[in-house]
Amino acid sequence: MADLQLKLELEGQDATLETLYTLQAWIQQDQILGLKQIEPEANPTQPGQMGGNQKSALSIVLSSAAVTILAQSLHVWIEATRPEVTVKIQLNEEQSIELTSKNMPNQEELITEFTKKLKELESVE
Repeated sequence: MADLQLKLELEGQDATLETLYTLQAWIQQDQILGLKQIEPEANPTQPGQMGGNQKSALSIVLSSAAVTILAQSLHVWIEATRPEVTVKIQLNEEQSIELTSKNMPNQEELITEFTKKLKELESVE
């Protein structure tokens, strides 16, 4: 598996565009080797609503080798900024990983979970 396209969704009280842009800047600042693209995903306004929905998302394309570095970066971002959010990392239609700021695993557990899910994806291809 050379490249992997992920979608990061923020949910919760602090899931705002500002928080999304902060996360985007954080990931770009880390200069992750293998990061190919990171951009906000548009959330269309629903009829009768003012503004987008409460899900904010980033679309990321990176090499599979960079996934553990991304996981570490997300973990440190949550620890450093303490937003009240859940970061949902969508690996494909069936598989995702969630990081909740209130009940976050340690970095080693997170990397183990990422690695396990990536191996499952590779075995399907």
